[in-house]
Amino acid sequence: MPEAVMLISETQAAYGCAILSFMGAVHWGLAMAHFGGSASLTTRYVLSTAPALLGFFTLALVPHVPIRLIVEAIGFTGLLAGDLIAHHRGLVPPWYFALRLLLTSIVVASLGVTVYAGSSRFVAPPLSASPAKMLSIKKTPVGVYPLFGIMAFAMGGATFFLTHLARHPEVVWSRRNNPQPYQSVKQNETTKLYNPNGTFERTWSRNAL
Repeated sequence: MPEAVMLISETQAAYGCAILSFMGAVHWGLAMAHFGGSASLTTRYVLSTAPALLGFFTLALVPHVPIRLIVEAIGFTGLLAGDLIAHHRGLVPPWYFALRLLLTSIVVASLGVTVYAGSSRFVAPPLSASPAKMLSIKKTPVGVYPLFGIMAFAMGGATFFLTHLARHPEVVWSRRNNPQPYQSVKQNETTKLYNPNGTFERTWSRNAL
């Protein structure tokens, strides 16, 4: 079991670096297509390479796996903030930020669970440690394992509800593209997460931020 946790952590860290590079490439491609206009193209090209550089830095220069995962979580959160700015400036499609908010919440929650599960097993190596001793493992009681599942379920539920609140018709994300989202709610639609009485025919869905 400890070896499996170590393998999962290493794999997730490497995959996180690849996803960071991919998310930066999205902005590179939008800049190449002149989406949102041709202003500040050089700045958009330069900033789109930042996630890839951060991923390379964590993979090549950070030996401690939990710290590597934490840095990646910070990178995904910072990239989400950049996506929000790009959304307000019209540099990405209107639906893009809603997708990024959902996926980033899942990714950060997943990284947090892995860090919590692996922090008790991975010990930061001393600077003089040999490559064979870069990672050491501690034993964790089996009774702690259910807490990991409970934590993952709680964080997943919180992420889902936060996403639902962010897409509520009373929340205005862009005063230019959608200043009054509540105007699209029809009489036979409900904005609640659950409709126990069945008085509404369908649930309202937000098509644009």
